[in-house]
Amino acid sequence: MSAVQPMMLRRGTAAVRMFLFPAIGSGAAAYGPLAAALPADVTAYGFDELPGGTVAERAAGYLAALRQLASGGPYVLAGWSFGGFLAWEVAAQLQREGARVELVAVIDSAWLNEDGGRLPMVSVAQDFGWLLSLAGADGERRATLPYRRLAGMAPAAQLELVVRALDEQGFWNPEAAAKLDGGLREFFVGTSALRGHRPGPYRGPFLLFRATDQRLVVADARFRLSEPALGWQRYADPPPTVVPLPGSHFTMLSEPSLSIIARHLGERIGALV
Repeated sequence: MSAVQPMMLRRGTAAVRMFLFPAIGSGAAAYGPLAAALPADVTAYGFDELPGGTVAERAAGYLAALRQLASGGPYVLAGWSFGGFLAWEVAAQLQREGARVELVAVIDSAWLNEDGGRLPMVSVAQDFGWLLSLAGADGERRATLPYRRLAGMAPAAQLELVVRALDEQGFWNPEAAAKLDGGLREFFVGTSALRGHRPGPYRGPFLLFRATDQRLVVADARFRLSEPALGWQRYADPPPTVVPLPGSHFTMLSEPSLSIIARHLGERIGALV
């Protein structure tokens, strides 16, 4: 996967540089307000999205730019939503090369609620619970989906088949279509990269910002939203420092959460310089 050049969001004087990784369907500009709220000596860069590929492949696509800007480190890596998984994976790959990673900060990135013993079609049924809820097809009258057929399809094709089945059964409606096209389609296809993902080992300081309102736009049983560390306790060594934030997943980069995140990051980075 080709490298992508970061956008400088804030020019500071400290040797430690911070790199922010994108959520699905987002980019570097989304972190502009957060970068502006950081201490003046912090240099911050943001990346745009690298579409397609596994989490590890996408992370590798960012490494060349990091090496060019701050060869050997020290690095502070952070990301919101899917960007949190990218930040962790980039940290793991950097540590494997012997680089210094001073901090990984993840902003409300929840692991999938996977069970390796499930049949593929059961996994698919869980994946589309959110879409059934969106279309109102999970109440007294339930939709019938071709789960066995879906299990062997790529995520984008799965989604199109489910929408077509819901439409044929009279569940699909303009409101559901608007929400899907307003970002949920990209969200579903993108997060499919997490299915079966096993993160590389990162050993070091880990800050986890967690929304206190863990309701997504639609009901979604795929994610470990009820766990205090959102599933990260299985991988973090030492355990993450969890910082609860007011609001939901989709308000993390807005006030008042934004100032809380900036304060904690500023304190951590300030201790390094």
